[in-house]
Amino acid sequence: MSGASFRPETLSGAFVVIERGEKSKRRLPFQYNPARLTHRLRVGADGSRHETIELTLELDACQRLESPDDHPSTVELGLLPELAALRSLLDEGTAQRRSSLWGRLFRSASDARRLLLLEWGEQRSVPVRMTSLLIREELFDPKLNPIRARARVKMAVVSGRELPAGDIGRPHVKAHRERLEALANRGFESS
Repeated sequence: MSGASFRPETLSGAFVVIERGEKSKRRLPFQYNPARLTHRLRVGADGSRHETIELTLELDACQRLESPDDHPSTVELGLLPELAALRSLLDEGTAQRRSSLWGRLFRSASDARRLLLLEWGEQRSVPVRMTSLLIREELFDPKLNPIRARARVKMAVVSGRELPAGDIGRPHVKAHRERLEALANRGFESS
């Protein structure tokens, strides 16, 4: 018997941005997976279900700074590019809300649209809208670039009601709902 043990590969969570008319995706992987995801579910007065997700990301450039020749961007800018990318996701959510409202009012799905997904393992690819972002920079290099930070992210799970017909988010909303139903069915014991 060998001394090797089986250790499955750990997947990295990520934010993914999909733009209408393009086959490419922009992916922002998490450097470290959050230790906790918080889900809040509530039912509205009209019977609709609302879900929010909250997580805290930790960003740390210290290891990269130990080999500066391999990471010149980190030496020059610290975590500024990663933090700017996170900020842009909040802007994506704002544009998504405005565009979604425009689409509902004028029944047009041809406007430029982006979809934000939270990827969390193979079974969870959730369409979300970032609603809040709190960034705490904790350590700085000599040029005052942040090299350690935490980002607290709050998101609303996008429902089909929010999206106009033909929206690129609809298939993702449907797939998410179907995965949840399948998982719930497996969670109940058959008698």
